[in-house]
Amino acid sequence: PISQTVISDRVLSVSLEHRIEIAAATDAGWRLQHLANSSEKNGQFLGVAQSFGQLSSQDDIVSDVDLQEQRNTLSLDLRHQHNQHRLFGELSVEQIEVTRARQFINLDPATDLPDDTFNAFPTPVNEGEQRDVLSLVLQDEYSLNPAISITAGLRYDEFNDDLDNLSPRLALVWRGSADLILKFQYAEAYRPPTLREVGGALTNRLEPETIETTEASLIHDGHGLLVKHTLFYSTIDDFIAFRDVAPLGYLNIRGARLYGYELELNRDLGSWLSIQSSLSLLHSEDRATGDEIYGAAPWMLTVSGLYRFGQGHSLNLQLKSRAGQQREQDDTRADSDSLTQVDISYNHNHLFGVRGLRLTTGIRNLLQQEVNYAAPRDTYADDYVYSDNAIWWVTLGLSL
Repeated sequence: PISQTVISDRVLSVSLEHRIEIAAATDAGWRLQHLANSSEKNGQFLGVAQSFGQLSSQDDIVSDVDLQEQRNTLSLDLRHQHNQHRLFGELSVEQIEVTRARQFINLDPATDLPDDTFNAFPTPVNEGEQRDVLSLVLQDEYSLNPAISITAGLRYDEFNDDLDNLSPRLALVWRGSADLILKFQYAEAYRPPTLREVGGALTNRLEPETIETTEASLIHDGHGLLVKHTLFYSTIDDFIAFRDVAPLGYLNIRGARLYGYELELNRDLGSWLSIQSSLSLLHSEDRATGDEIYGAAPWMLTVSGLYRFGQGHSLNLQLKSRAGQQREQDDTRADSDSLTQVDISYNHNHLFGVRGLRLTTGIRNLLQQEVNYAAPRDTYADDYVYSDNAIWWVTLGLSL
């Protein structure tokens, strides 16, 4: 029988930051952050026993994986305004370390044949592996006149494992009136392969994903109403994808183009209630075949209402809906089911009368809908079920 994967993710984030005014037109800040991420996957499907040595048994070959990673980041920034220029610079250093990496599979390590017990196997990344990153951001926002401004920026990232990158950004903003704004932007960005992806690569070198995006926005913002129309076009190269069938691993696949339209509509109904909504229409295309990209959703809709009551209390109700996700080209199944999810959250500022102490709690998937994602062919017939229960969460924060 085909089993389901049980996934458990835990994230702990702690940050300290402070700003100081150096001069009338200059201020600086620093930020220190610690991020610990733990991920466990139990029953991750690797294949049926028949695919391992043509055995007749149809029992699943599955793995239990436990990975933990921590990131420590120190950032320093400086802002300065001079005449028509608003200058910004940031320098950050980051260290990433894998603190745990374990994997157990119901295979015999000596023969790679199905076994009744789970045995230890090497993981794509070893415990103790590290990555050091040095990043520099420079930006200049120049006002030609009260109506037109140009922003130019560069970001440079230097890695200790030869993944250096330089990314530019250019934006033009025209303010036709107090309520009307036209914005044009071109930006490049990239995502380096993670340590796990590098260790589990099916090729000698895994290239970073790169993306170039051009977008144009028309914005009306005034009298408690925000309406934003955006057209965008993006090209992506060297997708990093996980191959779900043996041999399993990460590899770069063909590039893609994405284009579409986004609508953002926000309305304030007095000081006690506000409505936020967004609609995204997307067309994705494999540049080599012209087919839709596996996992893409043609549309997504979000509507949320924020109700403020009492002193520092607020309640947020959000509805998220998306279309069914696209299948792979040779997958004969229909597109995955559409998804509608309702979340609710409560925020309390100045908890127990302590200034800066904030409590936020809520329930995801309040209606206990089945949240699933399209699974590759020959894996889970009913897709990945991420959750079919309500999830309670709580956050406690202190701002000094």
